[in-house]
Amino acid sequence: LLFEVTPQGVRVGIRSRDGARSHVIAEAFGGGGHQEAAGFTATGPLDKVIAATLAEAEKELRQAGRASAPFRP
Repeated sequence: LLFEVTPQGVRVGIRSRDGARSHVIAEAFGGGGHQEAAGFTATGPLDKVIAATLAEAEKELRQAGRASAPFRP
């Protein structure tokens, strides 16, 4: 995950492998992309965007059978 603060909001870039679907995470926030590369722009404080993105990523990794413990920034 890559987070970049811009005048339009927080840009989030997502990359994945081994069955995790980047686009599913991005689509939860109105973005899009492909299985291994996706992204979106969110508004709000950086810490809130990071927390929400990590929660979605954890859900997707669990769905893909790839997460064994919660993410912590």
